[in-house]
Amino acid sequence: MKGEGAIVFLIVFIVLLAATLASASLPPGRDLYGLLGVPETNYPVLGVPTTVLVSAISNGVIYGIIFWLIFTLFRRTTKKEKTITNLISLNEATIFLPLGNNSLNYMIECSDSEQGVYPKS
Repeated sequence: MKGEGAIVFLIVFIVLLAATLASASLPPGRDLYGLLGVPETNYPVLGVPTTVLVSAISNGVIYGIIFWLIFTLFRRTTKKEKTITNLISLNEATIFLPLGNNSLNYMIECSDSEQGVYPKS
């Protein structure tokens, strides 16, 4: 299913946003805010001090990206390659062609006197 990584990112973002709003000392958001050199302020934005809000958003984004990356790498290593076998019968001859990402495309030509499978040019 497409979009699973985005769902993982959003869930982690929302959880870390809420956790940092509850406890503003979670790293690395507070440390990054200090590295920016912006003075700390208690000016409320939506009822939350600006320093805490910026720290919460940065924590959500950073941890969201980390968990999204781990999820994506895990999915790619555990994903079983799907192989579809196409069965084609030609004048009592049966040819199996593997279809998928790594297979070659073949053109099948058949006449009354000869049968053949040629790579598609």
